Amino acid sequence: MTAVPVTIATRGDSPRVDTVRVNMRAHLESHAAAMVAAVARYDAASRQEQRKIVAEIRARHAAMRPLVGLAPNATNLALPGETNQKLAKNAAFTLGYTGSPSTSSRVVVDWIGSPMRIVFDSCSWSGQCSRYCVLKGGRGKFSSVRAGRSWRDLVAYRDPVGWIIARRHELVTAADRHGAVLERGDVGTEYGIADLVPGLYADTPTGSTVRGYDYGKRPHILTGNGWQANGHHRTVYSWNENSDPRAVNRFLARGGNVVVVTDAAKGDPIPSSWKIGSKSWPTVDGDATDDRLADPGGHVVILYAKGGAANPIRPLTGFVMPVARGGRS
Repeated sequence: MTAVPVTIATRGDSPRVDTVRVNMRAHLESHAAAMVAAVARYDAASRQEQRKIVAEIRARHAAMRPLVGLAPNATNLALPGETNQKLAKNAAFTLGYTGSPSTSSRVVVDWIGSPMRIVFDSCSWSGQCSRYCVLKGGRGKFSSVRAGRSWRDLVAYRDPVGWIIARRHELVTAADRHGAVLERGDVGTEYGIADLVPGLYADTPTGSTVRGYDYGKRPHILTGNGWQANGHHRTVYSWNENSDPRAVNRFLARGGNVVVVTDAAKGDPIPSSWKIGSKSWPTVDGDATDDRLADPGGHVVILYAKGGAANPIRPLTGFVMPVARGGRS
């Protein structure tokens, strides 16, 4: 089961409201075969058939927007990179798919005549990072931005097949228009969709280039080298308080890359190497660009802490690592 119901009472004489907590990774895993087949059918369809399929899907998705307080407009799921300060640094045309971080999304819907509160667990591996998530600050403080993220969560939950077709269509359209497209597919979430639907990042039927990347904490990442979808997608492992240094070093030795959030200030030079356990690894500046496909393998990607994580009085928890210790995890 991917949805765990829990009944809670509201204050006063208000009726009880059922709450369903949804593990989004598990939910999408349960629909993976259908999503893989749907992407293949979309790619095989004519342009006219594709437009008809997507128009029907976008109409369904638009009808869900009022459930989170938005107008019922047909709009894209992914946003252009220039709307994100980090993605805007990428040289390639980039799209970013942003959901709600951790369990911050709560949507109340009518469920067979009764109100139902859905809590989306978009990153089951989040830990200390959830306290400092940058998506909770900046533009993330605006209710309309939070509602947009909740809408994407709701679409993925209620219509996973339509959701993946819409995402594939947006990538194909952008790649054919620009010649190539790069997508960061998990901004604030950890669906790990490239694991489940590799065809999402296949080149377009006309031959335009589609590539993707993301960051993740799920332990399964460490069993490979971070490359998925026939080399079209790369996942960079995110060091955290639960990381096993031995498994991380094996991952790096296979050519995988690891991102470490440090207490360095913005503009500070990054250390030339970073030690994990007993081994030192060369580094790259993760704030110069967000394009992780361009990084050489076997490197540690250094980021400076942002948002609440940059507060100098915060405890160093294993998520934010101190450079003063000599570049060591």
